[in-house]
Amino acid sequence: MITPFTENLYLGDMRDVLAVERDQSFEVLIFVARPIATIYWSNYGKRQFHIVPLKVGEENISKNELDFIISLIDPNKKTLLACNQGIERSPLVMAYYFHKLSGVPFDVAYSKVCELRPETQRREVWLEEGVIENVSPSNLFAIFHQGVGFG
Repeated sequence: MITPFTENLYLGDMRDVLAVERDQSFEVLIFVARPIATIYWSNYGKRQFHIVPLKVGEENISKNELDFIISLIDPNKKTLLACNQGIERSPLVMAYYFHKLSGVPFDVAYSKVCELRPETQRREVWLEEGVIENVSPSNLFAIFHQGVGFG
């Protein structure tokens, strides 16, 4: 189910990507996927569709990767940011986007994403050390467990 965050920015999952493919009101689709061989770019008329590989597990997510993804967001174009299930990668990117855009602490931005999309599973532990200035590696574990209800 698509979750609106601003007038032009929405969060979703693979089913939403398939549904909005037919919905001409979305101008930009950004799909944050498991790693694939290369970044795929195509243009459907006036619409842009980006598939961006994002590694997790064996390698942490870098600031450069996050900055590239959020650079694809145009606040003047109706955009869907999605991943397979819409609960890990795309919410993490959305939180980073709001953190960078507003200057609020990353944890506050991520909490707001979780509030608006309750099925979100917090994944700060996927971030490379130093990506978020206000979250130190020593307290990432505690924040992660707090975010998923263990703390």
